[in-house]
Amino acid sequence: PADENTDQMSASEAWLAWHEAGAPADRLTISSDGGGCMPRFDEQGQAVSMDVGQPQLLAATMTELLNAGQSLEAVAPAFTTNPANLLRLANKGRIGIGADADLAVLDDSNRVTDLMIAGTWHVRDGKPMIFGTFESPTS
Repeated sequence: PADENTDQMSASEAWLAWHEAGAPADRLTISSDGGGCMPRFDEQGQAVSMDVGQPQLLAATMTELLNAGQSLEAVAPAFTTNPANLLRLANKGRIGIGADADLAVLDDSNRVTDLMIAGTWHVRDGKPMIFGTFESPTS
């Protein structure tokens, strides 16, 4: 996430800037190493603490772009097909025979309500069904 005290931009701002510049849409990716280390720096650029990447920021970024009037057809490839193509993951980023059945369901406010990964529901009606190593149903 962008820090308001720096010249960084959020992922949604970067997506908009990329498209406004007329850059090739198939060369832009928005992805996460959710759960990976995310250092925090002070004004001198020194690491002062470690945080953890938040995978829900991907869904929040997509929601932000859709609610700003961007179409799902324009936004979705940066989250799906483009990263899959870049990483040469033939069964990811698309819906089709032989694909991994990764699906996201959005509500009327463009928020992810249900998430299927490799044919297994991980989120249903906004409630997590599968938990990672450092998560629990009560956290």
